[in-house]
Amino acid sequence: MKSIIERTDVVIVGAGFTGLCAALELNRAGIDFLVLEARDRVGGRVEAVRNGLGELIDSGGQFLCQDMPELMALAKARGKSFVETYIEGEFITHPSMSVEEAERTYQVAMAIRERMNRIEPDDASIAGLTVATWLERQKDTADAKAAFRSMIEGLWCLALDKVPLWYLIDNDRRITNEVFELQYFLGDTMQSLAEDLAAELGDRLRLNQAATRVERAPQGIRISTGAATIEAREVLIALPPATAAKLDFAPALPAELASALGVWESGAVIKILVRYAKPFWRERGLCGMVMWRDQPGLFACDASKDADHAALVVFVGGPLALRWHPLGEA
Repeated sequence: MKSIIERTDVVIVGAGFTGLCAALELNRAGIDFLVLEARDRVGGRVEAVRNGLGELIDSGGQFLCQDMPELMALAKARGKSFVETYIEGEFITHPSMSVEEAERTYQVAMAIRERMNRIEPDDASIAGLTVATWLERQKDTADAKAAFRSMIEGLWCLALDKVPLWYLIDNDRRITNEVFELQYFLGDTMQSLAEDLAAELGDRLRLNQAATRVERAPQGIRISTGAATIEAREVLIALPPATAAKLDFAPALPAELASALGVWESGAVIKILVRYAKPFWRERGLCGMVMWRDQPGLFACDASKDADHAALVVFVGGPLALRWHPLGEA
């Protein structure tokens, strides 16, 4: 018995913000489309869960800033409330150092990052180098190198010896925001914004439909899932590179593109929200920000929605997240 083949103009693989926004643009243009999402929810790297108090909280990506104008515009257009992240007061470092020493260390760490990004990704002298090897060769202080390592492992959630130097430079250069990237979060979760976008798509959105194969067909492109075969004129792969690399492409992708997709590994990150009766740190002149120097990739900041919903959010990134992953919630 032959399987039924559906037809549409465009298939979008992935219902994160990229896939959802692309679908809305196609919808406005009157172009027929389908969105395939492997999970049972939309949002990709954003999601929300209920904590022990029954409150809906962001368990995935949460923060945004003015230098993310498209995302800011999406949230404003859908009437989302913005909570400005509390940063007034001093921060704490572990092991402890003075505010002046901590500021100086941070500035040198940023200088290391800028020095790295001045290197051209295709410079023959860095071929085969990892970020860890390059960092070892720098003449900066041990504290500055540790701060740089913690910054990069926290941002990219990978061990420095796992990251090719050229690839980090090529990607890190794309981070162009000058405003503090944790400037705002949404009062009713980032996941709620993804769900609002998805609600406009109706039955053109298919959850629990993982695309497994993308192949050229006489009519254009054929996309296979475990439950359906869809033919389209075009396909948009709206997935992170490491996920896209797992798709079966026929014919195979050009070697250079396949290599670029395969270079980057998926990082590891744990996010912990700790609720308090009140934001006691503010009364002590602290901003709620904690930076660990002896545990690279560990960072905490204030995530209180208001005085009645006091909270700190802790990010655990890279190798530390992998070591902590087997631990229970407590």
